[in-house]
Amino acid sequence: MNTMLHSKRPKPWRLIALGVFALIGLTAAAAMGLTLKDLLPRESGARTARAFLGAALSPALEHTSWVPDDAPGFLSSILQATKRTLLIAFAALGLALTAALPLALLASERTWSGSSSSLAKILPRATRLLITLLRSVHEYLLALLFLAALGLSPGAGVLALALPATGILAKVFAELLDEVEPGQFLALEGLGASRPSAVLFGTFPRALPDLAAYTFYRLECALRGSFILGFFGFPTLGLGLRLAFEEGDYPTVWTHLYALIILMVVFELGSAAMRRRLKA
Repeated sequence: MNTMLHSKRPKPWRLIALGVFALIGLTAAAAMGLTLKDLLPRESGARTARAFLGAALSPALEHTSWVPDDAPGFLSSILQATKRTLLIAFAALGLALTAALPLALLASERTWSGSSSSLAKILPRATRLLITLLRSVHEYLLALLFLAALGLSPGAGVLALALPATGILAKVFAELLDEVEPGQFLALEGLGASRPSAVLFGTFPRALPDLAAYTFYRLECALRGSFILGFFGFPTLGLGLRLAFEEGDYPTVWTHLYALIILMVVFELGSAAMRRRLKA
């Protein structure tokens, strides 16, 4: 069986589950009395939306308000904010990935299959509980907590993004490892390899394309998260966007948005190229 995500046939129960979730969503909307009118802007909001969208074709290329003479140029400040956005995202994902891989191995059923030791009963459950705890608190709530504890430092932003990402990566990685056909794993065990070695060399390589694809997706999430950290005062692209939006400076808002969009497109192209190489 091919383990690539794109080639798996959806199982009937998964399609049923999607339908159930969609039905729950529609029921919740009906319970709140939500109508199409509630989703459309009122007149004042419509004027703001028109002004905002109208600025999309004329993004700012220079400062639109007074700045000190020794302030960096507008595009230079955009590049610096982009750099900080990238650094926080990469640092957060790197930290999360480093912690998630061993957690995924400990949480995977494949690692403990066939073992009757007390450790095999306790450790994976404890690991799954830790993974659940890590991903249960939203990164922006963590941003507020770390902002209060560590101040407006890069470390606070990195930790806020890294902790929930660790839990999410570990959970998905463990599931991907468990979905790999056990043929090579069992063959290595039959040759006398230890269970961890069999997982590492028999299961992990076959799951690698899916692991890499999902890691790229989480990198995109970390990039967006790093951008949003600017709303809390961290010096990323989001900070400039927030300040410009508060002043009604929509051309500058669009410049920051376009910087984010360009980054996302570049990462998507890189992710697609990486997936093609892994499938080759």
